[in-house]
Amino acid sequence: MTAEQKQTIHRLRFAGRDYQSVASELRIKIGTVKTYCFRHSLTDADIEEQELKNECPCCGIQITQRPKVKPRRFCSDKCRIKWWNDNRDLQNKQAYQRNICECCEKEFNSYGNKSRKYCSHACYISQRFGIQETTDDGRTV
Repeated sequence: MTAEQKQTIHRLRFAGRDYQSVASELRIKIGTVKTYCFRHSLTDADIEEQELKNECPCCGIQITQRPKVKPRRFCSDKCRIKWWNDNRDLQNKQAYQRNICECCEKEFNSYGNKSRKYCSHACYISQRFGIQETTDDGRTV
């Protein structure tokens, strides 16, 4: 595929043309057009997402992107913080690990540490030194 054909595919896809019409205009196979579009983020969903990227998801203000700089998603830090606080369920929390405490055998979540063995400092002290302590919830460890 020539560079001119690639530019034409980009232009036609952003103009709203479907794969079949692009393929017939360039006189190439539709599979070739589909593969190129998939590999270069020119599917319908990708194009819609790129068009929506130019407005702030928090307040809807139009954002002007600067060339040769990473594209901005939010218009300001205030909007960024507000949006992430309102949409905590969209955060990628892959660093959480579910573990079982070696002392009290209670299940707990550990953030960023796969090898954590104890749910609390009290369990660690109890297991390590054999000292009985009372936890915040009234349990004797």
